[in-house]
Amino acid sequence: MTYPRLLFGCVLLLCLGFTGCVEVTFPEPMPAKKKELTQFPQAWQGTWVSDAPNEEEETLVVRADRILGNPGSDDLVPGKN
Repeated sequence: MTYPRLLFGCVLLLCLGFTGCVEVTFPEPMPAKKKELTQFPQAWQGTWVSDAPNEEEETLVVRADRILGNPGSDDLVPGKN
């Protein structure tokens, strides 16, 4: 590999590293003019298991006040994150 290609590859990886993961938040609930949920609707609650082929199985447990992911992942709480 030549030096210019190596340099280009390093710069590209750095750019992707700094822009690849960004937090997206909204100043008000989305969609606009809708109230912010404090709990997940009853119809959404329960255990959800992904069935995507060729991917690691992921299980989400949706409770009224939070979503629990796989071990080691953070809980998602409406109005907090």
